[in-house]
Amino acid sequence: MLIRSSTVGVLVCSALALVVAPASGIGCESSGGCDGVVVFSSAHEGNPEIYLMHLDGTGLTRLTQRDNRDGYPVCSPDGMKIAFYAYEDSTPSSINVMDIDGGNRTRLTNEAGARDASPVWSSDGSSIAFTRVRNDKYNLWIMDADGGNQRPLAGLEGFAPQWSPDGSLLAFSTHPLGEIFVANADGTSVRKLTDNDVDDMWPSWSPDGAKIAYMSGEQKRHQIWVINADGSGAKQITFNQHDDWRPRWSPDGSKIVFNSFRDDTVGLYIMNPDGSEERHLTPFSDYVMQVSWCPSPNHR
Repeated sequence: MLIRSSTVGVLVCSALALVVAPASGIGCESSGGCDGVVVFSSAHEGNPEIYLMHLDGTGLTRLTQRDNRDGYPVCSPDGMKIAFYAYEDSTPSSINVMDIDGGNRTRLTNEAGARDASPVWSSDGSSIAFTRVRNDKYNLWIMDADGGNQRPLAGLEGFAPQWSPDGSLLAFSTHPLGEIFVANADGTSVRKLTDNDVDDMWPSWSPDGAKIAYMSGEQKRHQIWVINADGSGAKQITFNQHDDWRPRWSPDGSKIVFNSFRDDTVGLYIMNPDGSEERHLTPFSDYVMQVSWCPSPNHR
């Protein structure tokens, strides 16, 4: 929705489980990595929906079913809830939450004339930061996890906020020319990490807080990069003739999952943090978007 990626997603009902054949060669269990499961949005069954899937490719579960679009799912730190955006009749989009099985959908924002998107939970699960777009202006907002106390975050302009693992910092992108910034969690002490003539967007913290993965490059040739949290040591890790974007670290730090536009569709791919052993993750390839990791039961 915000930027060049398609908006995808949808609403709730009871979860529809579809067990599929394991994706070959993902290398998660054999390497001891890839903690947890992923949630993502896809138009695999026609209308965009939100899905959950285990990292070995099994347990594909459709969580939502509705005529309007829902997307950008992100799991709470305890793995019990999912925040996401939803297109509504009265507003372009709002922030909602639901249980991990797709039940108990609750709308948290309802701002007329605004697009609310890209929610992210604080590390302790008590707050949700999100992007509010009004009159083509992108601002960062924050609210309590139940939707209360909604307020702008120190006037910060940008989108796709991401809390650091310890909750002390917030990384985000700017729009329209993307750069990566980091600020204190209260919006103070803003500092610029990247400074390029190309798009630098979609930051994602490593679990130890030492690095940030992000998308960088020109349109249709974006690639995945990693930079130290202090802005040093920027390094490109994908070198594809495709558009790669929106990287997300696994909870154990052993993998990075990302979107890639290939063969006229968008899929999910997984790789090591150095870019090696890249593999296609999903068992289908119909515009799979906006992936987020969920902690496994052993790490909740």
